[in-house]
Amino acid sequence: LSAITDIFNNQRFESSAAGGRSAGLLRSIIDGLQTASATTIALLRGEAAVQPASPAFAVATEPTLPDRWREQVSTDRNVLKYALRLAIVPALAHATGALLDINHSYWLTFTAVIVMQPTAAATFHRGLQRMEGTVLGGVVAALLAALIRSPLELAAVLFPLVTMTLATLPLHYGAYGFFLTPVFVLLSITHFGDWQLAGIRIVDTLIGSSLGLLGSVVLWPNWERRRFTSVMAECLQVNCRYLLVIERLQTHPGAVTPADWVAARREAGLANNRADESLSRLLSEPGWSKVRREAAMAFVTYMRRVAQYGTALATGAGSNKETVAQARELGEVARGLLSLVEQIKSGSVIAETPAPSDELSRVETQSVILHRLAARIVSGH
Repeated sequence: LSAITDIFNNQRFESSAAGGRSAGLLRSIIDGLQTASATTIALLRGEAAVQPASPAFAVATEPTLPDRWREQVSTDRNVLKYALRLAIVPALAHATGALLDINHSYWLTFTAVIVMQPTAAATFHRGLQRMEGTVLGGVVAALLAALIRSPLELAAVLFPLVTMTLATLPLHYGAYGFFLTPVFVLLSITHFGDWQLAGIRIVDTLIGSSLGLLGSVVLWPNWERRRFTSVMAECLQVNCRYLLVIERLQTHPGAVTPADWVAARREAGLANNRADESLSRLLSEPGWSKVRREAAMAFVTYMRRVAQYGTALATGAGSNKETVAQARELGEVARGLLSLVEQIKSGSVIAETPAPSDELSRVETQSVILHRLAARIVSGH
């Protein structure tokens, strides 16, 4: 028990590297192990058991629902915008169905709700797939409705359609809509041979999807291309801070604790994950040229490589002259990249052009590439 306690203490889980509820829980585990170890020794010696110094498993208080709501509204306004879109667009869809006296108008409203996503890119992606799948599935539904003449035939057709609907949902939303449309149409017909309901399904879906797409563009659109450069600058800044921590770790032994290094490494990893997520959303949006898309993908990749180079330097053998020299070089690169962060924020990036005689190290080459990619992303060419 004492050895296990020492392991937990050496890892310093109670530091800022693990915050909030997890930190409180891990601190309680450490206290419990220390109490158990001391109690075991005391009992073996015939002494009284040791009382715990703090309640077992004391954790941080969970935020209340109003606190969470205020946090979402204040720090992430996109959540509020999405909620407003989900309230306004379905209301317009319902009003449209009522004014036009559309049959099965609830299909229109449901489609508008299902199509809308938090980002405009995701809404367009899902809306277009929904339209394609419904139109093609509606044609199949009309043919089946015209051919089916008995409940047995209906059951024989519905079974494979329902199976394929459930099977394709996690794979492709358009295919899911293709198989779902005949299921809804065949279950909604009042008599065999009524193929016209398939046309109503197609019309309702097209109107509902169009309203969803229109709402995502008109009502506070959330385009990733408007914020990608700011995300890029923020993530690069976090990675630079991580590289400077590694420089101090290697050049000034004892100035940086292992816990501080772990915390900086974790922040860099989270920042790179945010960059990957932003890039994924960006690639699904229209409006960016092929040059800027390729530059964005390469920038995120090289940003990770620079951070991985620093991690390899920090986790290598003990400090020596070569390691210290590499750490100082890494620090210079980090400071140069911090100036790149300011250029990205200002919207004017000057690409580095080293002299032909310069012999660049691996990390310096990656820094030059990052400057050139940033210039391409910001300028668009």
